[in-house]
Amino acid sequence: MTEQTIDKPMMASEIIAALSDPKKNLGNFQNHKYAHGTAQKIRVELVQSKKFVIDDSLLYNLVQASMVKPEAFKKAIELAKPPFYNMFIEFSEVALLKAYKKFYATQYPALIPFIDAKMSDHNNRTDRKGYHIRERGGDQTEFTPWYCLVDNFNKSVDKWFTSPFSFFIDNVSDKESDFEKRVQQFKDSKDQWSKTYKYRFEQGHVNGTDMVTFPGISFFGEDYFHYYSDRFAQGIEQRAKEISAIKKNNDNEVVYHRDGVEDNNFIYGRHTLMGKGYNKSICHRVASQGDFASICSKLRYGNSYAFDWATPENKLKEPLDVDDKIHRQDLRFRISFLRVKQNF
Repeated sequence: MTEQTIDKPMMASEIIAALSDPKKNLGNFQNHKYAHGTAQKIRVELVQSKKFVIDDSLLYNLVQASMVKPEAFKKAIELAKPPFYNMFIEFSEVALLKAYKKFYATQYPALIPFIDAKMSDHNNRTDRKGYHIRERGGDQTEFTPWYCLVDNFNKSVDKWFTSPFSFFIDNVSDKESDFEKRVQQFKDSKDQWSKTYKYRFEQGHVNGTDMVTFPGISFFGEDYFHYYSDRFAQGIEQRAKEISAIKKNNDNEVVYHRDGVEDNNFIYGRHTLMGKGYNKSICHRVASQGDFASICSKLRYGNSYAFDWATPENKLKEPLDVDDKIHRQDLRFRISFLRVKQNF
């Protein structure tokens, strides 16, 4: 697997250029000294990063590698450290979803609607997706996603976006960090919880375990758990009914698609499994046991560098509630890329 030259500028190069004038080019940019300082620091990091474009022809092989059995993926997570401490990878997100759809067409046709729901969410986003990948302390890898919105009238890049939250992989074995240890870490960090979660914990509605399984399922992709567990598939049906009922009976739970259309029905692959009753759901119970629990325990999220420029200066030191919609990623594909890349 090698770097690839393409006719249009590489995504990383375009982002580097955009960071020279972040106020104009970055979405959600707050105009203060910390924001500008961070933007220029990251611009330098991206200039120095090792850059890769994953060719469409390689995506199906990576999809196959991303669907290995859970016990094999446990080992992959431990070994999938970046070959370079500062990398940027770019690929076609639509081509990736098509590769997953091709895989499921022969292996598990019931999951094709899951992929279709993801494909329908693009709207005015471009096809390209990028990840800034950095080694953090030797045993942790940080992934920061990048994408851009397009001015449909001029057919040009409008704004570049990245999340104020990155997701992290702990590249360690269960001896160093397992599910119970991760749960205890959450219980020991109550000061960082939102008021809502702290109240639910004190009332016994949650016990901290959902703080491990929920991001684990979202980052890794519900389809993977579904593929390897019939019980999880049953849990999805259960959660679909429960969440749809909550949305229909509670005005505060009404959600909207990007086109502004009200949607009270749970759509697998688009909406979160979280909400009232998640802790008692089959999905949660499946993800908190065995190899699934091991995988979930190695995944976490935290502030990205974009947090500094997406947050007003006077709010930088305040804890924020996390909206799960910005976290939903398919992390196993990125792990597969790093694992394969080590062999080249």
